[in-house]
Amino acid sequence: MVQLFHVSAGYGKDTPALSEISFSLDKGEFAFLTGPSGAGKTTLLRILYAALRPASGQVLVGGRNLARIRQSEIPYLRRMIGVVFQDFHLLSRQTVFENVALPLEIRGFPKREVHRRVASILKLVGLGHRSQARAEQLSGGEQQRTAIARAIVGEPALVLADEPTGNLDDALAGEIMELLDRINFKGATVVVATHNRWLLQQYPRRTLTLEHGRLVGDT
Repeated sequence: MVQLFHVSAGYGKDTPALSEISFSLDKGEFAFLTGPSGAGKTTLLRILYAALRPASGQVLVGGRNLARIRQSEIPYLRRMIGVVFQDFHLLSRQTVFENVALPLEIRGFPKREVHRRVASILKLVGLGHRSQARAEQLSGGEQQRTAIARAIVGEPALVLADEPTGNLDDALAGEIMELLDRINFKGATVVVATHNRWLLQQYPRRTLTLEHGRLVGDT
């Protein structure tokens, strides 16, 4: 599903963010991406959903070479990728239902199919009863669940989550992890970037460790 070969990236010549990163993830695999702040976790995720091009190396996602992909092809690539951002990126004055429905509406799904998919996903994440609440009225945990629902409503093959439990206590973090496990069980490849040591201890998974932009561990 994901293959990286000697990938390097940065934000200018004097600001390297990743250096010679190589690894692969099989379809249906669940992996943590960890390391201290500034290690390159978010940069690596941005490369995987084509928000940033690598300076060198090859990146394949679902068989597509992201180093060579045309700008016009990126929206189609992202249909197979669900992204959960650290700060949620919700439309605060829109309802839960409207936030989750947005990716499907952009892709032109019929209204009946939008309603069916959104209702099903909100039930999965435990927010069926909050579908008409505005995002600004939600707790932190509910906002994160809404963000996850929006990321997976299009049934992506790859889910990327950037610090999805960063603002939550351990109990809520556990609930989010169980939700991501369910998504993984349904067949999606899941990559979770985190520096939460509790999470890594409680949910042992393959763990890719970055330090100063280099891959220093794969366990």
